[in-house]
Amino acid sequence: MWFIFSKFLPLLVVPLGLCLMLIVLALLLRNRQTLSRNLLLLLIALIFVSGNRWVATKAVQSLEWQHLPPAEIPQADAIVTLGGGHRHQDWPRLIAEVGEAGDRYLLAGHLQQEGYADTIIVSGGIIYQFGYENSEAQAILSVLKMIGVDEADVILEERSTNTYENAVETRKIVEEEGFEKILLVTSALHMPRAYALFAGQGLDVVAVPTDYSITEFELNQIVDPNFATLLLFVVPDVEYMAINSRVIREYIGIAVYRMLGRL
Repeated sequence: MWFIFSKFLPLLVVPLGLCLMLIVLALLLRNRQTLSRNLLLLLIALIFVSGNRWVATKAVQSLEWQHLPPAEIPQADAIVTLGGGHRHQDWPRLIAEVGEAGDRYLLAGHLQQEGYADTIIVSGGIIYQFGYENSEAQAILSVLKMIGVDEADVILEERSTNTYENAVETRKIVEEEGFEKILLVTSALHMPRAYALFAGQGLDVVAVPTDYSITEFELNQIVDPNFATLLLFVVPDVEYMAINSRVIREYIGIAVYRMLGRL
């Protein structure tokens, strides 16, 4: 029940959910013309703000740039990568596939093959509510094997269903294996919450984020745009609305964990 609630709650406050609620309210109150018109004006303003590139860029930077890649990645006992960026092997997919957040697994495999640690810990359990029978960790393992990682070098953590449980269950493995320093690999947007939770478990963790939405080049574009890019930045775009939605979800996750005393 908590899993479903945690997925449903953000839908009420992300831009798309708010837009739908404003449309419904405007329709219900259509006999009150002034109020209905103000709701529609608010709807238009929300679309322009939430779909604006400037807003999306600064919003996502507020999370992604809290943890930048270390100038020198230290040697560690294990690399920990979190689930969430894969797609299960299900017809017509011939293999387990990755989305944009699948950069996590590519970077984890790269770090292991470059010798920064011998072991990769893959953290992600079975999401029963979505009807899957295999764990996220098993799907990710198949991706790691495709890029040349030896299965013998991978430890699967298959009990967790959220970021807090990722940290708790990974700590158990770290203690059992006698590991000390770990490299934590996850999406840059997700790293502030993940790092805080893993560090809160007493782990010696180094953040190695990936999957950045905003780069230095893109930041420079919004600081000094030309006329053509200025027009593109002003016109609402569903891509930037989606980015703002992900940012809001992350801040909600951080707030909820703080209320529960986990951060």
